[in-house]
Amino acid sequence: SGSDPREPRGSSGLNVAPPTLTELNWLEPKWLRMLLLLLLLLDAADDCAACICQESGKPLTLAVGEVHRGLSNIQEAIAFASALPASMLSMTHVEAGKHKKAFSERFAKGVVVGVAPFNFPLNLVLHKFLPALLGKNAFILKPSPRTPLTALFLAKLVDKTSLHKGFF
Repeated sequence: SGSDPREPRGSSGLNVAPPTLTELNWLEPKWLRMLLLLLLLLDAADDCAACICQESGKPLTLAVGEVHRGLSNIQEAIAFASALPASMLSMTHVEAGKHKKAFSERFAKGVVVGVAPFNFPLNLVLHKFLPALLGKNAFILKPSPRTPLTALFLAKLVDKTSLHKGFF
């Protein structure tokens, strides 16, 4: 269509349900922002997959799979955010997490630097960014020079969550 692939728009046919209200601790705004990021990425999933395809050369089915995994990562981060510090957490809220548990522990505030490879430009950025957000850390990203547009796409979505400017 000739539109800028970095601009989020459109809706996705992906079937990912956000966590229920009882799964979230609504006292902390970061969890609301992660939920908003989940909904924004869900809404822009088709465009995000197209951006990944365009810049990395991945087939569309693999790019859609990466976006789907990114949505799961955000769901997992929301589940971690709603857990008590230093707690065990069931991973049953995502299909791949059945019969698995994870351990969460909070660390001091600071700055997290993430270096993202080209092969999973959305998913591996989220693997670095979401823990930084949970730890109330600023995040600096060095995206792969081969796939910088996907990182910019995600940054535009993060900006819409009302996190502090420059957080990502």
